[in-house]
Amino acid sequence: GGTVDKGIIHSLESTVIEWSHQISTVLKKDSSEAVLEGKNPTPHTELLLWKNRYADLECIHSQLNSCKVKKMEVLLEAVESSYYPAFINMQRDVLAALEEAKDICIYLTPLQCLLEELETMDFPDVKGQIQAFMHTVCLVWVNSRHYNTPGRLVVLLQETCNLLIQQVNSVLSIIIFWV
Repeated sequence: GGTVDKGIIHSLESTVIEWSHQISTVLKKDSSEAVLEGKNPTPHTELLLWKNRYADLECIHSQLNSCKVKKMEVLLEAVESSYYPAFINMQRDVLAALEEAKDICIYLTPLQCLLEELETMDFPDVKGQIQAFMHTVCLVWVNSRHYNTPGRLVVLLQETCNLLIQQVNSVLSIIIFWV
């Protein structure tokens, strides 16, 4: 009900701008970046990215729901700051991204064991494991609300091909060494 120092409001609005840029950087990160950059990531990279993204977003979401930030939100709303809607949108975007990352982590987790087996077995034995791996990928496609897009599946399959190529290269290196 009282007056608020304009310097405090300016400081809060500057904070919203800074947070928006930082959070935007986190939200824009995509698992296809490594493939698009010409690197040869394996599915392990995909699983690790989503696990880390989920942890990062949980931390950001927790911070945005802290008591101090809630007071900041109330103050921005009370003074009818033009940055209040941006602040609310930022919170909404973080929550949506957190739900997406959680969903994806839940459905990609079963691939972890299969990938570990694929990575450690001899290449001739991989053939028998591919069917189980692809069946699990199909289950991810059917059940995940957020990983069921062609772009995401293509990245996962490219990463799987990279893993198989790495295994073939190691076998060929051994054969060439002995010849």
